[in-house]
Amino acid sequence: MKIDTLILFKPLADFGETLKKECPQNDCIIYKVEYERYCELYADYKRIKASVGNISETTVRVIEHAIRQKELELHRMWSENYAVLKHRQSIGA
Repeated sequence: MKIDTLILFKPLADFGETLKKECPQNDCIIYKVEYERYCELYADYKRIKASVGNISETTVRVIEHAIRQKELELHRMWSENYAVLKHRQSIGA
């Protein structure tokens, strides 16, 4: 069984989903936008892999790299951004 290592760490995804519903007017907006971009990239990646049988390994790696970059940015904001930390604290995330 192959494990999908591109799936976002659940607490980061849960926080992004919470922000999609209600987002304070501070740096949390940046987190929300980055989370939405991650979701778009990941969904496109899955569609491309499913529909294009002969996609090159290079193209796959470029898309995977872009997804991982978004994931790293979300991790950084999750642990370092003051507004994100405060909002996480206020909602118990």
